Amino acid sequence: MKSTKVTNDNLEFDKYLNAPNWKNCISSTLLKQISNSTVAHAIGQRPKKSVAFDIGTAIHYILLEPEKFEQNVKRCGKDRKTKEYRDLKKEFPDDIILPDQTYEDCIRARDAVYNKTESAKILTSPFGKNEISVKCDLIDLLGQDTSFHGKARVDRVIEGETSDILIDIKTTRDASQRSMIRDIANMGYHIQEAWYRYCWERTSGKTVSRFLFMCVEKEPPFASCIYELPEHFVAEGRERMLNALHDYNEAITEGVILDYEDKIIQLGEEDIPHWHYKVLNPEEELISFKDETINL
Repeated sequence: MKSTKVTNDNLEFDKYLNAPNWKNCISSTLLKQISNSTVAHAIGQRPKKSVAFDIGTAIHYILLEPEKFEQNVKRCGKDRKTKEYRDLKKEFPDDIILPDQTYEDCIRARDAVYNKTESAKILTSPFGKNEISVKCDLIDLLGQDTSFHGKARVDRVIEGETSDILIDIKTTRDASQRSMIRDIANMGYHIQEAWYRYCWERTSGKTVSRFLFMCVEKEPPFASCIYELPEHFVAEGRERMLNALHDYNEAITEGVILDYEDKIIQLGEEDIPHWHYKVLNPEEELISFKDETINL
């Protein structure tokens, strides 16, 4: 397979998702889903849009692509139950339609972020670029015979001569350290970081010196904080990334897409947390299932 490396700083997000030469590339979203569940779940996942998704996208726009916020985010009055909302949604089905208060909240969130010295420094750096899409081959991970490619879409990069800083913006209800540590672990942000580092370094030929998560709350007071993961946890993310990648490669190559184990699993006492017992004490009565095939 010929080595492939593509960097595109003008690719629209919809094309990043759906264009023929980008759609089937492996993304961090796919790998996170595999790592947290199974290949079958990841492949069968349907795109979901929600109010929270719309707000997150709108805040991304206003921080990184303000012209898109002006063009593609519209206000609909009091709430989404109004006739104005229905009319706008019919006329602009691909746009984000927000109630007036939520629209104003996005502006306040932007202002709060820019009031932070470090955030403003990152967002206004003359060496920065936004929404960069990269695509690369996976030869050094899966071997010369692989036809798979990887892709990543970096929110912002601060470019240097030999190394770059990557920034990923996360909108959240709670940007506190305790909450974000939980979200990073549960949602696989360390897996995402490992994948983005790989794709960026493979494509650019430069190292990633730092990877920063800029976390922004979607509700008042629109607090924000920037986090950087410890190397050891990023290494954990890389191992989970590699395991998920090899699981996907094996499943697609062999044409066997499995979900959970095809057997009866025996649950032991240690598998059932004690707080699930409402009447009996865990030691008094246990329910178990034998790990054996069914004789019909």
